[in-house]
Amino acid sequence: VEDRPYPKIQKPTDAVLKVSSTALCGSDLHFYRGHLKCPPDFICGHEFVGEIVEKGDDVSKFNVGDKVRNIEEGWE
Repeated sequence: VEDRPYPKIQKPTDAVLKVSSTALCGSDLHFYRGHLKCPPDFICGHEFVGEIVEKGDDVSKFNVGDKVRNIEEGWE
């Protein structure tokens, strides 16, 4: 676990989330255990739930305070 800088809105389509829970899956464990090389700034836990705390001007389908989760479309 390490501290990271607070994310900033860089594009009007960006949103900042406060993640409340995350899960590690098998692909994360390969990186964590060193079986696969981690990309720079890789953060484990691509399965998450959280809340929108900031959004760009072009984000219209979500509002600050909305609860969100990711959706995996599956492997191609």
